Amino acid sequence: MKRLNQHRSEVGLRLDKLKEFIELNQQQITKITSLNSILQNQLKSLNFEIAQNSKRWTPADYEIFLKFNEHVTKIIKFIEQLNIFIDNFAANNFADVILMKYGLDHDPNNVILESLQLDSTNSLSKDIYKYFKPAIFTGAVLFTSKKSQFIYNQLDLNRNNTRMKRLKSNFDYANQMKLMVSNQTPMPESFDNDDYVKYLSDSIIDIYNSHPVPTLVLFNSLQLIESVYHNILINNKVPHIFASGISGSQEKIIRKFQETKNPVILGANGFWEGIDFPNNYLKSVIITRLPFAAPSNPIAKARSSYLRKEKKNPFISYALPKAIMDLNQGMGRLLRHENDYGTITILDNRLVTRKYGEQILRSFNPDLKIITGDIENITKENKTFFDSKENDKLL
Repeated sequence: MKRLNQHRSEVGLRLDKLKEFIELNQQQITKITSLNSILQNQLKSLNFEIAQNSKRWTPADYEIFLKFNEHVTKIIKFIEQLNIFIDNFAANNFADVILMKYGLDHDPNNVILESLQLDSTNSLSKDIYKYFKPAIFTGAVLFTSKKSQFIYNQLDLNRNNTRMKRLKSNFDYANQMKLMVSNQTPMPESFDNDDYVKYLSDSIIDIYNSHPVPTLVLFNSLQLIESVYHNILINNKVPHIFASGISGSQEKIIRKFQETKNPVILGANGFWEGIDFPNNYLKSVIITRLPFAAPSNPIAKARSSYLRKEKKNPFISYALPKAIMDLNQGMGRLLRHENDYGTITILDNRLVTRKYGEQILRSFNPDLKIITGDIENITKENKTFFDSKENDKLL
Protein backbone atom coordinates (compact mmCIF):
# COMPACT_ATOMS: atom_id res chain seq x y z
CA MET A 1 0.00 0.00 0.00
CA LYS A 2 1.39 3.40 -1.02
CA ARG A 3 0.63 6.15 1.45
CA LEU A 4 1.14 9.89 1.53
CA ASN A 5 1.44 11.92 4.71
CA GLN A 6 2.39 15.43 5.73
CA HIS A 7 6.11 14.77 5.28
CA ARG A 8 6.07 12.18 2.51
CA SER A 9 4.30 14.20 -0.16
CA GLU A 10 5.14 11.93 -3.10
CA VAL A 11 5.73 8.25 -3.71
CA GLY A 12 6.85 6.36 -6.78
CA LEU A 13 4.57 3.76 -8.34
CA ARG A 14 6.01 0.63 -9.95
CA LEU A 15 5.08 0.60 -13.62
CA ASP A 16 4.39 -3.14 -13.66
CA LYS A 17 2.12 -2.84 -10.63
CA LEU A 18 0.26 0.10 -12.16
CA LYS A 19 -0.24 -1.84 -15.38
CA GLU A 20 -1.51 -4.82 -13.38
CA PHE A 21 -3.91 -2.56 -11.47
CA ILE A 22 -5.32 -1.11 -14.71
CA GLU A 23 -5.81 -4.57 -16.20
CA LEU A 24 -7.53 -5.91 -13.08
CA ASN A 25 -9.88 -2.93 -12.94
CA GLN A 26 -10.57 -2.58 -16.65
CA GLN A 27 -14.25 -3.46 -16.19
CA GLN A 28 -14.71 -0.69 -13.61
CA ILE A 29 -12.78 1.78 -15.79
CA THR A 30 -15.06 1.00 -18.74
CA LYS A 31 -18.11 1.45 -16.51
CA ILE A 32 -16.85 4.82 -15.21
CA THR A 33 -16.22 5.97 -18.80
CA SER A 34 -19.77 4.99 -19.78
CA LEU A 35 -21.25 6.74 -16.75
CA ASN A 36 -19.20 9.83 -17.60
CA SER A 37 -20.83 10.00 -21.05
CA ILE A 38 -24.25 9.70 -19.44
CA LEU A 39 -23.32 12.45 -16.96
CA GLN A 40 -22.29 14.77 -19.81
CA ASN A 41 -25.60 14.22 -21.59
CA GLN A 42 -27.60 14.74 -18.39
CA LEU A 43 -25.76 18.00 -17.69
CA LYS A 44 -26.52 19.25 -21.21
CA SER A 45 -30.20 18.37 -20.79
CA LEU A 46 -30.36 20.08 -17.41
CA ASN A 47 -28.76 23.26 -18.74
CA PHE A 48 -31.19 23.23 -21.68
CA GLU A 49 -34.17 22.98 -19.29
CA ILE A 50 -32.80 25.81 -17.16
CA ALA A 51 -32.38 28.01 -20.25
CA GLN A 52 -35.89 27.21 -21.49
CA ASN A 53 -37.42 28.31 -18.18
CA SER A 54 -35.15 31.26 -17.49
CA LYS A 55 -37.98 33.50 -16.17
CA ARG A 56 -38.58 31.15 -13.26
CA TRP A 57 -35.11 31.52 -11.71
CA THR A 58 -33.78 34.14 -9.32
CA PRO A 59 -30.14 35.33 -9.25
CA ALA A 60 -29.62 33.08 -6.21
CA ASP A 61 -30.92 30.11 -8.25
CA TYR A 62 -28.46 30.87 -11.05
CA GLU A 63 -25.60 31.00 -8.54
CA ILE A 64 -26.53 27.49 -7.37
CA PHE A 65 -26.74 26.27 -10.99
CA LEU A 66 -23.31 27.77 -11.73
CA LYS A 67 -21.64 26.08 -8.74
CA PHE A 68 -23.30 22.77 -9.64
CA ASN A 69 -22.09 23.09 -13.25
CA GLU A 70 -18.54 23.83 -12.15
CA HIS A 71 -18.48 20.83 -9.80
CA VAL A 72 -19.89 18.37 -12.33
CA THR A 73 -17.64 19.71 -15.11
CA LYS A 74 -14.58 19.09 -12.92
CA ILE A 75 -15.67 15.48 -12.45
CA ILE A 76 -16.18 15.03 -16.20
CA LYS A 77 -12.78 16.53 -17.05
CA PHE A 78 -11.04 14.47 -14.39
CA ILE A 79 -12.42 11.21 -15.81
CA GLU A 80 -11.46 12.30 -19.34
CA GLN A 81 -7.89 13.04 -18.21
CA LEU A 82 -7.75 9.74 -16.37
CA ASN A 83 -8.75 7.91 -19.56
CA ILE A 84 -6.11 9.77 -21.58
CA PHE A 85 -3.51 8.78 -18.98
CA ILE A 86 -4.59 5.13 -19.06
CA ASP A 87 -4.68 5.01 -22.88
CA ASN A 88 -1.19 6.52 -23.18
CA PHE A 89 0.19 4.23 -20.51
CA ALA A 90 -1.32 1.13 -22.08
CA ALA A 91 -0.10 2.12 -25.55
CA ASN A 92 3.62 2.42 -24.95
CA ASN A 93 4.49 2.83 -21.25
CA PHE A 94 5.18 6.49 -22.04
CA ALA A 95 6.89 7.23 -18.71
CA ASP A 96 9.95 6.00 -16.85
CA VAL A 97 8.54 7.11 -13.49
CA ILE A 98 4.98 7.53 -12.23
CA LEU A 99 4.53 9.60 -9.06
CA MET A 100 1.54 9.94 -6.79
CA LYS A 101 1.73 13.29 -5.01
CA TYR A 102 -0.28 15.96 -3.28
CA GLY A 103 -1.99 18.69 -5.27
CA LEU A 104 -1.17 22.35 -4.64
CA ASP A 105 -3.55 22.46 -1.67
CA HIS A 106 -1.62 19.64 0.06
CA ASP A 107 -4.94 17.95 0.81
CA PRO A 108 -4.45 14.20 1.48
CA ASN A 109 -7.81 13.60 -0.22
CA ASN A 110 -6.61 15.32 -3.39
CA VAL A 111 -3.69 13.55 -5.04
CA ILE A 112 -2.43 13.64 -8.62
CA LEU A 113 -0.51 11.27 -10.85
CA GLU A 114 2.58 12.67 -12.53
CA SER A 115 4.64 10.96 -15.21
CA LEU A 116 8.31 11.60 -15.94
CA GLN A 117 10.68 10.60 -18.71
CA LEU A 118 14.29 10.24 -17.59
CA ASP A 119 15.82 10.27 -21.06
CA SER A 120 15.28 13.45 -23.07
CA THR A 121 17.58 12.38 -25.92
CA ASN A 122 16.06 13.51 -29.21
CA SER A 123 12.65 14.15 -27.62
CA LEU A 124 12.91 17.96 -27.36
CA SER A 125 14.72 18.35 -30.68
CA LYS A 126 12.13 16.12 -32.36
CA ASP A 127 8.95 17.45 -30.73
CA ILE A 128 9.79 21.08 -29.87
CA TYR A 129 12.93 22.64 -31.34
CA LYS A 130 12.25 21.79 -34.97
CA TYR A 131 9.19 24.07 -35.00
CA PHE A 132 11.15 27.17 -33.95
CA LYS A 133 14.16 29.19 -34.96
CA PRO A 134 17.29 28.39 -32.93
CA ALA A 135 16.34 28.59 -29.25
CA ILE A 136 18.06 30.88 -26.74
CA PHE A 137 18.33 29.75 -23.11
CA THR A 138 19.20 32.28 -20.42
CA GLY A 139 19.81 31.77 -16.73
CA ALA A 140 22.16 32.62 -13.90
CA VAL A 141 22.95 29.01 -12.98
CA LEU A 142 22.64 27.03 -16.21
CA PHE A 143 26.22 25.79 -16.15
CA THR A 144 27.78 24.05 -13.17
CA SER A 145 31.24 24.21 -14.78
CA LYS A 146 32.78 24.91 -18.17
CA LYS A 147 33.21 21.20 -18.85
CA SER A 148 29.87 19.98 -17.52
CA GLN A 149 27.67 18.06 -19.95
CA PHE A 150 24.73 18.16 -17.55
CA ILE A 151 22.69 21.05 -18.95
CA TYR A 152 23.21 19.88 -22.55
CA ASN A 153 21.78 16.48 -21.63
CA GLN A 154 18.85 17.99 -19.75
CA LEU A 155 17.91 20.28 -22.64
CA ASP A 156 18.62 17.70 -25.38
CA LEU A 157 21.28 19.91 -26.99
CA ASN A 158 24.29 18.96 -29.08
CA ARG A 159 27.31 20.60 -27.48
CA ASN A 160 29.14 20.82 -30.82
CA ASN A 161 26.53 23.06 -32.45
CA THR A 162 25.45 25.02 -29.36
CA ARG A 163 27.06 28.37 -28.61
CA MET A 164 27.57 29.40 -24.98
CA LYS A 165 28.20 32.95 -23.78
CA ARG A 166 28.95 33.99 -20.19
CA LEU A 167 28.01 37.57 -19.32
CA LYS A 168 29.70 39.44 -16.48
CA SER A 169 27.58 39.85 -13.36
CA ASN A 170 26.56 43.36 -12.31
CA PHE A 171 27.03 42.44 -8.64
CA ASP A 172 30.15 43.38 -6.69
CA TYR A 173 30.51 40.03 -4.87
CA ALA A 174 33.64 41.08 -3.00
CA ASN A 175 31.74 43.87 -1.21
CA GLN A 176 28.08 42.90 -1.37
CA MET A 177 28.28 39.33 -0.08
CA LYS A 178 30.26 37.19 2.32
CA LEU A 179 30.06 33.38 2.24
CA MET A 180 30.76 31.45 5.44
CA VAL A 181 31.10 27.66 5.65
CA SER A 182 30.93 25.65 8.85
CA ASN A 183 33.72 23.09 9.26
CA GLN A 184 31.82 21.19 11.96
CA THR A 185 28.68 19.16 11.17
CA PRO A 186 27.24 16.33 13.28
CA MET A 187 26.31 13.18 11.38
CA PRO A 188 23.92 11.78 10.37
CA GLU A 189 21.86 14.74 9.18
CA SER A 190 18.48 13.41 10.34
CA PHE A 191 15.37 15.02 11.83
CA ASP A 192 15.41 12.43 14.63
CA ASN A 193 19.09 12.97 15.47
CA ASP A 194 18.88 15.18 18.58
CA ASP A 195 22.52 16.31 18.25
CA TYR A 196 22.01 17.41 14.65
CA VAL A 197 18.72 19.20 15.38
CA LYS A 198 20.36 21.00 18.32
CA TYR A 199 23.37 21.92 16.15
CA LEU A 200 21.14 23.50 13.48
CA SER A 201 18.86 25.23 15.99
CA ASP A 202 21.73 26.67 18.04
CA SER A 203 23.64 27.71 14.90
CA ILE A 204 20.62 29.53 13.43
CA ILE A 205 19.95 31.27 16.77
CA ASP A 206 23.61 32.30 17.21
CA ILE A 207 24.01 33.58 13.64
CA TYR A 208 20.72 35.48 13.78
CA ASN A 209 21.38 37.07 17.17
CA SER A 210 24.91 38.14 16.23
CA HIS A 211 23.13 40.77 14.11
CA PRO A 212 19.33 40.31 13.70
CA VAL A 213 18.27 40.80 10.09
CA PRO A 214 15.58 39.25 7.82
CA THR A 215 16.84 35.68 7.39
CA LEU A 216 15.94 32.81 5.06
CA VAL A 217 17.01 29.33 6.22
CA LEU A 218 16.85 26.68 3.49
CA PHE A 219 16.20 22.99 4.21
CA ASN A 220 15.82 19.83 2.14
CA SER A 221 13.37 18.17 4.55
CA LEU A 222 10.01 19.25 6.00
CA GLN A 223 10.51 16.81 8.87
CA LEU A 224 13.79 18.48 9.79
CA ILE A 225 12.13 21.90 9.57
CA GLU A 226 9.49 20.79 12.06
CA SER A 227 12.10 19.51 14.52
CA VAL A 228 14.26 22.64 14.25
CA TYR A 229 11.24 24.98 14.40
CA HIS A 230 10.00 23.56 17.70
CA ASN A 231 13.53 23.52 19.11
CA ILE A 232 14.00 27.22 18.30
CA LEU A 233 10.60 28.08 19.80
CA ILE A 234 11.58 26.38 23.06
CA ASN A 235 14.71 28.55 23.22
CA ASN A 236 12.58 31.67 22.65
CA LYS A 237 15.53 33.61 21.23
CA VAL A 238 14.09 34.38 17.78
CA PRO A 239 11.09 36.73 18.04
CA HIS A 240 9.44 36.05 14.67
CA ILE A 241 9.84 32.69 12.91
CA PHE A 242 7.80 31.13 10.10
CA ALA A 243 8.17 27.62 8.71
CA SER A 244 7.17 25.65 5.61
CA GLY A 245 4.48 23.10 6.39
CA ILE A 246 3.63 24.85 9.67
CA SER A 247 2.93 28.56 9.12
CA GLY A 248 0.69 28.30 6.07
CA SER A 249 1.24 28.43 2.32
CA GLN A 250 4.41 29.81 0.75
CA GLU A 251 2.55 32.97 -0.32
CA LYS A 252 1.22 33.50 3.22
CA ILE A 253 4.66 33.00 4.77
CA ILE A 254 6.29 35.48 2.36
CA ARG A 255 3.59 38.06 3.09
CA LYS A 256 4.06 37.69 6.88
CA PHE A 257 7.83 37.78 6.40
CA GLN A 258 7.68 41.13 4.62
CA GLU A 259 5.34 42.63 7.23
CA THR A 260 7.51 41.69 10.24
CA LYS A 261 10.67 43.23 11.66
CA ASN A 262 13.74 41.01 11.28
CA PRO A 263 11.86 37.72 10.78
CA VAL A 264 13.20 34.24 10.04
CA ILE A 265 11.82 31.76 7.51
CA LEU A 266 12.59 28.06 7.69
CA GLY A 267 11.86 27.13 4.08
CA ALA A 268 12.02 24.13 1.77
CA ASN A 269 11.11 23.26 -1.82
CA GLY A 270 9.88 26.46 -3.52
CA PHE A 271 11.92 28.75 -1.26
CA TRP A 272 15.11 27.60 -3.01
CA GLU A 273 14.19 29.34 -6.28
CA GLY A 274 11.80 31.70 -7.99
CA ILE A 275 11.08 34.03 -5.07
CA ASP A 276 12.05 37.67 -4.80
CA PHE A 277 11.89 39.86 -1.73
CA PRO A 278 11.65 43.68 -1.68
CA ASN A 279 14.72 45.63 -2.69
CA ASN A 280 17.48 45.48 -0.05
CA TYR A 281 15.28 43.51 2.40
CA LEU A 282 16.61 39.95 2.75
CA LYS A 283 20.04 40.13 4.40
CA SER A 284 20.95 36.59 5.43
CA VAL A 285 20.60 33.16 3.81
CA ILE A 286 21.48 30.07 5.83
CA ILE A 287 21.73 26.77 3.94
CA THR A 288 21.48 23.86 6.33
CA ARG A 289 22.59 21.13 3.95
CA LEU A 290 23.88 20.73 0.40
CA PRO A 291 20.77 20.07 -1.71
CA PHE A 292 21.40 16.47 -2.73
CA ALA A 293 18.22 14.47 -3.24
CA ALA A 294 17.61 11.86 -0.54
CA PRO A 295 18.46 8.32 -1.68
CA SER A 296 14.87 7.32 -0.83
CA ASN A 297 13.45 9.94 -3.20
CA PRO A 298 11.52 8.00 -5.89
CA ILE A 299 12.84 10.14 -8.75
CA ALA A 300 16.42 9.91 -7.50
CA LYS A 301 16.13 6.12 -7.17
CA ALA A 302 14.68 5.71 -10.66
CA ARG A 303 17.25 8.05 -12.22
CA SER A 304 20.17 6.29 -10.51
CA SER A 305 18.92 2.93 -11.78
CA TYR A 306 18.53 4.33 -15.29
CA LEU A 307 22.01 5.90 -15.36
CA ARG A 308 23.67 2.72 -14.10
CA LYS A 309 22.06 0.83 -16.98
CA GLU A 310 23.56 3.46 -19.28
CA LYS A 311 27.00 2.75 -17.72
CA LYS A 312 27.12 6.20 -16.14
CA ASN A 313 27.96 7.26 -12.61
CA PRO A 314 24.70 8.66 -11.13
CA PHE A 315 26.53 10.93 -8.71
CA ILE A 316 28.96 12.49 -11.18
CA SER A 317 26.62 12.73 -14.16
CA TYR A 318 23.47 13.90 -12.36
CA ALA A 319 23.37 14.21 -8.55
CA LEU A 320 26.38 16.51 -8.20
CA PRO A 321 25.65 18.96 -11.07
CA LYS A 322 21.98 19.08 -10.03
CA ALA A 323 22.99 19.87 -6.44
CA ILE A 324 25.38 22.60 -7.67
CA MET A 325 22.60 24.22 -9.68
CA ASP A 326 20.14 24.03 -6.76
CA LEU A 327 22.73 25.40 -4.33
CA ASN A 328 23.44 28.37 -6.58
CA GLN A 329 19.69 28.94 -6.94
CA GLY A 330 19.35 29.05 -3.17
CA MET A 331 22.30 31.42 -2.80
CA GLY A 332 20.81 33.55 -5.55
CA ARG A 333 17.90 34.55 -3.26
CA LEU A 334 20.21 37.08 -1.55
CA LEU A 335 21.39 39.42 -4.31
CA ARG A 336 18.50 40.41 -6.57
CA HIS A 337 19.18 44.14 -6.95
CA GLU A 338 22.35 46.17 -7.38
CA ASN A 339 22.17 47.67 -3.88
CA ASP A 340 21.44 44.37 -2.06
CA TYR A 341 24.01 42.98 0.37
CA GLY A 342 24.23 40.26 3.00
CA THR A 343 25.75 37.00 4.15
CA ILE A 344 25.34 33.37 3.19
CA THR A 345 26.14 30.62 5.68
CA ILE A 346 26.40 26.95 4.71
CA LEU A 347 26.15 24.60 7.70
CA ASP A 348 27.59 21.60 5.84
CA ASN A 349 31.26 20.76 6.22
CA ARG A 350 31.22 18.46 3.18
CA LEU A 351 31.93 21.59 1.18
CA VAL A 352 35.44 21.64 2.69
CA THR A 353 35.98 17.98 3.65
CA ARG A 354 34.90 16.12 0.49
CA LYS A 355 36.73 16.18 -2.82
CA TYR A 356 33.59 17.15 -4.72
CA GLY A 357 33.41 20.24 -2.49
CA GLU A 358 36.20 21.75 -4.58
CA GLN A 359 34.06 21.47 -7.71
CA ILE A 360 31.14 23.11 -5.92
CA LEU A 361 33.31 25.99 -4.70
CA ARG A 362 34.64 26.53 -8.24
CA SER A 363 31.07 27.11 -9.43
CA PHE A 364 30.81 30.26 -7.26
CA ASN A 365 31.82 33.70 -8.48
CA PRO A 366 35.63 33.99 -8.06
CA ASP A 367 35.26 37.38 -6.34
CA LEU A 368 33.14 35.92 -3.56
CA LYS A 369 34.84 35.99 -0.14
CA ILE A 370 34.69 32.58 1.56
CA ILE A 371 35.32 32.14 5.29
CA THR A 372 35.64 28.68 6.89
CA GLY A 373 35.36 28.05 10.62
CA ASP A 374 33.24 26.96 13.56
CA ILE A 375 29.97 28.66 14.50
CA GLU A 376 31.68 31.00 16.96
CA ASN A 377 33.98 32.27 14.20
CA ILE A 378 31.06 32.50 11.75
CA THR A 379 28.96 34.61 14.13
CA LYS A 380 31.89 37.02 14.59
CA GLU A 381 32.37 37.32 10.83
CA ASN A 382 28.62 37.83 10.39
CA LYS A 383 28.54 40.66 12.93
CA THR A 384 31.67 42.27 11.49
CA PHE A 385 30.20 42.30 7.98
CA PHE A 386 26.93 43.98 8.99
CA ASP A 387 28.64 46.40 11.36
CA SER A 388 30.88 47.52 8.50
CA LYS A 389 27.85 48.05 6.25
CA GLU A 390 26.13 50.16 8.88
CA ASN A 391 29.30 52.20 9.37
CA ASP A 392 29.44 52.79 5.61
CA LYS A 393 25.93 54.26 5.76
CA LEU A 394 27.02 56.70 8.44
CA LEU A 395 29.95 58.01 6.40
